[in-house]
Amino acid sequence: MIAFAIVAINISSKKYLGYKFNGEVIHVEYNNKGYPEVTVNGEQYMLGMGVNFDHMIEEGDSLKKDSGDTKVILVKARSGKVIIFGRK
Repeated sequence: MIAFAIVAINISSKKYLGYKFNGEVIHVEYNNKGYPEVTVNGEQYMLGMGVNFDHMIEEGDSLKKDSGDTKVILVKARSGKVIIFGRK
């Protein structure tokens, strides 16, 4: 059972690292663990991987993430404030 959990985490982290997006958040939903699932440029992405987004991502905000990087850059639509999540 522990080996299965480790394999699942490894697969999830590789998938997360492969995400690359830059655009407006069209839709966002938070699961029961507080992880956001966002729609950017017509694609859905489940964010998390140990990063606490603290329910700060809202529709209309902009998100950017590069492939191979854990850092997610959030630009708030109303204020223009830039918030960086993950390793810098």
